[in-house]
Amino acid sequence: MGTPAKRILAPLSVPAYRRLWAAEVGSGMGDWAARLALSVLVLERSGSATLMALVAAASLVPWLGPGQVLATLGDRLGRRAVMIAADLTRGVIFLTLLLHLPVGAILFLAFIAGLATPPFAAARAASIPSLVPGEVLGPAMALGQMTQDASIIMGYLVGGAILSLFGAPLAIVLNAATFFASALLVMGLPRLESVPTGKIRADLSRSARLLIEDRAIRRCVGLVVVASLSFAAIESLAVVYGARVGGGRGWIAGIALAGSALVSLAITPFVPTEGVDRLVRWTAGLACAGGLAAVAGFIILGRGVLGVVAFAIAGILMVVIVPANVLVAPRLPDELRASALSLLMGALVASQAVGATLGGVFADLMSPVVAAVLLALPAAIAGALALGRPITVDAPPLALLQEAA
Repeated sequence: MGTPAKRILAPLSVPAYRRLWAAEVGSGMGDWAARLALSVLVLERSGSATLMALVAAASLVPWLGPGQVLATLGDRLGRRAVMIAADLTRGVIFLTLLLHLPVGAILFLAFIAGLATPPFAAARAASIPSLVPGEVLGPAMALGQMTQDASIIMGYLVGGAILSLFGAPLAIVLNAATFFASALLVMGLPRLESVPTGKIRADLSRSARLLIEDRAIRRCVGLVVVASLSFAAIESLAVVYGARVGGGRGWIAGIALAGSALVSLAITPFVPTEGVDRLVRWTAGLACAGGLAAVAGFIILGRGVLGVVAFAIAGILMVVIVPANVLVAPRLPDELRASALSLLMGALVASQAVGATLGGVFADLMSPVVAAVLLALPAAIAGALALGRPITVDAPPLALLQEAA
């Protein structure tokens, strides 16, 4: 293996991290397959691209307030316990979705399942610095993004195949099974306790100040939010695009979305995992390059089946989160890590919810190709502005935390 591959795979030599990684692989793949299944199901029952987009948005809405409160449980009740409870909750809810339910009930259950995601995601992200040595923390963050990309590829491809051959129910039940399997794997982790620092509101307030006053974090998070909005909007257009080009709603949408994850997976090993200034520049550069490449791709290749290549090119926007994650995690104190990460994830997921909704609305007003071009522009503009205005990195967040206390 080349040097980038060895560097990225180094965290897997740590048994506890390897177990957490395996849990993420299974549940991640099942979740993306189920998302595609639910989107197709809602589109078929309602005929509305806007309602279809609301499937993704409903699962992301909990990050807009309730998620931040629930995510602090990882700093209070033990991160392992919180991850297990979240997995079991999501598994039961997806089994319930096997019932023949109206569209409104599907959206409601997607929202309820989404309430379990913030505490799981925050507890998982906060656990990684405690599970791996400092020298492989950066590669662990990069590997996490690659794992997500691989899960998206397999989830959409397998999900598309299952939809075509067996229908949505099998994809949904397999997703429920992956959550139960993830819970079993997490049970084998250390307790991963942390020390509560105060009341939930105080923790969130201190975390917010910590994030706002760190210029490097603020710059990277802003870029990730805009890039994620653009990508989520483009992603939400895939099912409508697949239906309009006549290749079938299941498999062609699955190929389009898997292609974007494949591009992200290919680029991630070459993203730096150290150096704050480099990480900030890479975050801006990827946002700009991803937005411009997506615009060009849809203009040139957007007609017919070749549009799947344009969706793949948009996967560059997914990579923006890698240098941002590598920068942020080591700069957060352990006692507030889950709380701070919940705020960051809330901003990220809120942008995805807005992007997914905009994609559906735009698809009802114009062709998916024109919509994709317009919705890729914000990432390109934000990245270009950031490249044109470099910053000087502030003091570490811990110093700001002590000052605030």
